[in-house]
Amino acid sequence: MDFGTYRTSGAMAGGSGVTTLEIEGARWLSSTVVAGDGGLILVGAAAENQAGVHPDRVERTPKRHLGSGAPLILGSETVEVAEAVAALLAMFLEEGSLRNERRPPALAVLTNPVRWGDARRRALMRAAEIAGYPETHLIEEPVAAAVHYVTDQVAVGEHVGVYDLGGGTFDTAVLKRTESGFETVGAPGGDEYIGGEHFDHKLFSYFGGCLAEEDPETWNKILTSDERRWRQAAVDLLSHARRAKEALSSYPSTKIFVPEADREIVVTREQFESMILDEIERTIDEMEDTIATAGLTGEDMSALYLVGGSSRIPIVVRLLTARFGSCVTTRDEPKSVVALGAASLARRWMDSGEVDTSSDPVAPAQPEAREVKTAVPGVPALAVDESQADAPVIMWETTPPSWLGPMASDGSNLWSHLADGTVVCLDVGNGDPAWTSSVGPANDCAPSSDGGVVLVSAADGAITALNPTTGAAFWRVDLGQQPTTSVVTIGEILVVGTSEGSAIALRRADGGAKWRLPFGSAVRAAVASGSSAYLSCANGRLYDVDGRSGEVRWMYPTGGDLVGLPSIERTFIHVPSGDGKVYTLERASGSPVWAYQTTGPVMSCVSDANLVIAASVDDRLHAMKRDTGEPLWHLSVGPWIGPPVLSRGRLFVIGADSRLRCIDLTSSRLRWTLDISLSEGSRVPPPITANGLLAVATGDGRLLGLW
Repeated sequence: MDFGTYRTSGAMAGGSGVTTLEIEGARWLSSTVVAGDGGLILVGAAAENQAGVHPDRVERTPKRHLGSGAPLILGSETVEVAEAVAALLAMFLEEGSLRNERRPPALAVLTNPVRWGDARRRALMRAAEIAGYPETHLIEEPVAAAVHYVTDQVAVGEHVGVYDLGGGTFDTAVLKRTESGFETVGAPGGDEYIGGEHFDHKLFSYFGGCLAEEDPETWNKILTSDERRWRQAAVDLLSHARRAKEALSSYPSTKIFVPEADREIVVTREQFESMILDEIERTIDEMEDTIATAGLTGEDMSALYLVGGSSRIPIVVRLLTARFGSCVTTRDEPKSVVALGAASLARRWMDSGEVDTSSDPVAPAQPEAREVKTAVPGVPALAVDESQADAPVIMWETTPPSWLGPMASDGSNLWSHLADGTVVCLDVGNGDPAWTSSVGPANDCAPSSDGGVVLVSAADGAITALNPTTGAAFWRVDLGQQPTTSVVTIGEILVVGTSEGSAIALRRADGGAKWRLPFGSAVRAAVASGSSAYLSCANGRLYDVDGRSGEVRWMYPTGGDLVGLPSIERTFIHVPSGDGKVYTLERASGSPVWAYQTTGPVMSCVSDANLVIAASVDDRLHAMKRDTGEPLWHLSVGPWIGPPVLSRGRLFVIGADSRLRCIDLTSSRLRWTLDISLSEGSRVPPPITANGLLAVATGDGRLLGLW
């Protein structure tokens, strides 16, 4: 069984060899589950038929929720994730039994991503148990794929890569052929939010843009209306996008018909490839990075196997071949490769009478949440060479009309909510003001932007959406509660946290209410990535909330108040806590990876590809390895003002001595210092990076652009 994010496939091994299981006439089944009437869980065609009728009862990606500890909320029903997955797995068990004279299989092998922790593996095993599976074992997905391809005669000691671009996620791994099979070498990679569904939404947005040019009212209804017929129209348009994507793998162009607008829309392969080019190049870079972590290069690969339905998109094969050459290999239906390999492995185990547990990774691929105890006396202090410190290059200087609040930037523009209640927009290139707009009393939350709108929360409870070019207000709504976070954007949904302990979602188009989720504790910080809003609460809990539905995917309790902004990156989310620890969690599941105990309450943390740096209130900075939490160094900076900034291997920190320091972490050299004119008790917003510059507010009301 290959239980996928968006599609699930199965295979069986018997007297007639290894064959794919066809369910409802297809070699794969949608992973969508829907709550039917009377507590019944619908899967397959029945689920797809009801998805448009009851969109509030639908979960299209139950795999993302396995091991989260939180149930699925399907309409008015609360469903254990394992039970929903079990309903899907049971379809394949029934089909396999029918093909085997109604006898159940003697052995089952389920596959899982290499990066899954123990909690998610146990949850998958639990689902198999509920579905009635017999003796069940787990195998990593790339291992199963390599087993299927083993007839390519990979010699013992040779290495192969697996590039798995599926419907919802992307995974990479490097495997070494051993006497008994394959073993993973190096660090697996991937991205939880790149896949075929992401590409579908690119086409969906393209079709929407075409509609909006001629019939903006229809497009707005498809996008935002709660009426059933328009919700169904949105589902239908996404289905058109999916079919168009598949057609463009075979034909240079295709067209769709949108009945609500009586409109045909043509899209070409060239247009589609331009939409997804950046994401595909990122996946290829990730494959190269994964190979590098194994101490290898592309030339060392005997083969690079393409797995997952989206790996058949022509630009994927073309760019991979350009990067890695003739070792790129695809064969059979890519979605079936993993299931076929798992079935082959099951047959091998049955024939030999022994299960090779070295290929059956029930133990976690990464450590259980473990605490890394600090021992600052034993952790080296960062020895900073201050002998050659210089002055920074000041590219521009400006004086805003009022005291600056927290800043935000999209690389071209910089925004700040000033003390006089106006928002100022500055040109990052020269510091010149572009516009100001009055929005209401300032709070401690930075503005935010998704490119098409600037979003500002005010102390009077208002959220205002501004035109990024002119500063004119698109709309303004009163929450009835005081916002305590910046507004984060998830597609067409906006999410903001409040002092009363709620997360409130608004429609991006007009500010209309979408959903409200009470936490019972003030929300202190919010960040967004993909479809998730990550919300830190004063009671020490971090929530992952689906921005589209308001559903809690998982919750993690820390041991102290959460005040600072979590640091989010590709795989992990790093959480500063008032109990003096930094907690690192898996983004997808909330499963803990490590926790580092510092020497005081942690108010903020920053991270890059290698490091996590935490600032504790005892005036120390602590650096840990990003993936293990192993302490690397600490730095006593004296009383510091505001959180540190980490960018391109350089650390920026403001001390109470009024000096901003730039430390090159590669050479441990103090590159420059700058007096920013702080007086005792004065506050300035944290510096931010913007298009290679560092924007820094000074204690005398100026704003500097530093290089």
